[in-house]
Amino acid sequence: MIIKQAHVPFFDQFQRINVLEPRGHGLIKLASVLPEVESFASQIQPDDGYYWLHVIALTASEYYGQNRNGDHWSIECLTHFADGWTGKPVVDRELAKTLTYGAGTFYGAHSFPHHVNKDPAQAIGDVELVVWNPRQFWVELVIRLDKARTSQSKVKWVLDRIGRGAPFDVSMGAKVPFDMATTGDIKAYRAAQKMFDPSRHRSPADAVIEEHRRRKSVDGIGIYGLSITRDDYIQECKTSLGKMLPTGFKVGVRNDYPKFFDISIVWVGADKVAKYITKFAGLSDRRMLTDAMLRRNPVAYHVDQAYGMAKAASAKTAVVKKVGDIEKDVPPAFDDKSVHLLSDMEPDLPEPAVDYLRRHPDSGQSLSTLSSMGIILKPGELSQILGDRELPTLHEGMFAPEVAARLLAVLRRRSSLSPVVERRLIAASQFGRDPKIPSEPDEKYLEYRRRLMPLIEAAEHIFEKNKDLKYSLGSSGGKLVNEATRKYARLAYLPRELTVSGGSGGAGTESIPGQMTSPPEGQKGY
Repeated sequence: MIIKQAHVPFFDQFQRINVLEPRGHGLIKLASVLPEVESFASQIQPDDGYYWLHVIALTASEYYGQNRNGDHWSIECLTHFADGWTGKPVVDRELAKTLTYGAGTFYGAHSFPHHVNKDPAQAIGDVELVVWNPRQFWVELVIRLDKARTSQSKVKWVLDRIGRGAPFDVSMGAKVPFDMATTGDIKAYRAAQKMFDPSRHRSPADAVIEEHRRRKSVDGIGIYGLSITRDDYIQECKTSLGKMLPTGFKVGVRNDYPKFFDISIVWVGADKVAKYITKFAGLSDRRMLTDAMLRRNPVAYHVDQAYGMAKAASAKTAVVKKVGDIEKDVPPAFDDKSVHLLSDMEPDLPEPAVDYLRRHPDSGQSLSTLSSMGIILKPGELSQILGDRELPTLHEGMFAPEVAARLLAVLRRRSSLSPVVERRLIAASQFGRDPKIPSEPDEKYLEYRRRLMPLIEAAEHIFEKNKDLKYSLGSSGGKLVNEATRKYARLAYLPRELTVSGGSGGAGTESIPGQMTSPPEGQKGY
């Protein structure tokens, strides 16, 4: 048995913790809130004795990568719920008692101060709602925090922080019967899972341990990479956990059968990722906190604020620019410098996403889907995915919904479509520094950029037929492809002297569609 802990910051790439207001305090509807959470929040009765915290507790590693401890939390474990699961606590709490693993076991968890969790009587809160978000691939909880108990605990400071909207973190605790190294014998591990017999085993974990011990009695090793205690770790896990091997594999450990028992209030130092809180009672309560985010992820720091800024700026200062005989709305402040600065700051695709795209049997289909989502690969990412293979044909007819479903997690963070690109562009425009100048990419990358432009222009059509994509993008019904999209698609990740024109010819361009062009003399600097 191994005890696992994983910190959940107030904010990293996502808004992670919300304070729910009781019914009658003006709970607003937010598109990103699951119906189960909204329904639960609407039933909260006013009670000065409690705070209600809405937490994104754990993300699926297939979409977000393993955590900083090297732990991999799979979709297969996080989506393991009892038959008849409803999303309603009155029903699900009883069903959870039958579970031996999975996110549903959070119903047996309590909130403690700093993982002092040996005695449930010392708990300062309880988990009141557990839901799986199928679009964002993460587990969400609602925790009821007892103010009186918390005021007598070692985390009494958190009451003042919640009241002021200041940051704090939570950290989950789980027990796992074993973990499995990502560099171990996965084939043998999968074969052992299939030996699960409900008449003899409580869960597939029992079948795996049984087969591991049988093998070990024969060869002294068992299932290579499987560890029942940390003392059993293979050498890579002892010395290189979380590191990338020369073979291209990142060392981590799978935790496929966790039983969650703790969601603690913890203190994390100021040098950690910055935090963020919002009260559902009103968007005016949103606050930006600490300058740590500025150092660690400047774009993410401003991205939530940017949405409000974009709407206000559009209402006040949007101008109409005439191009030939066509009048177009030009979003404010989206100059070339902002695009180059943003592309300099954009996060890399998560390793699981790169690995999935690299292994996909049809690179034309996978890259066409990515392009239709408005996601433009960086030169290094294209090289990682294709290797020595030729650049495939890209066409909107090759869009594959099953590929798009695997890439939803990066849609908001990397898409060139509206409204997410404006949010990131405005965030980038807050910084006064000049962007780094990238080196000129090779011809394969330039040809890739030529070929993807028509697919970006066709995104409106693709998204209309795939409503889940539009939901994940956070679109409120406006155009997905606008001048900000085209400017980003022409300039991102390229040196200042290079740009690529779009299939519809972005504003003001005289270039041949799909050709690399140079700007007029004297316009290379900012």
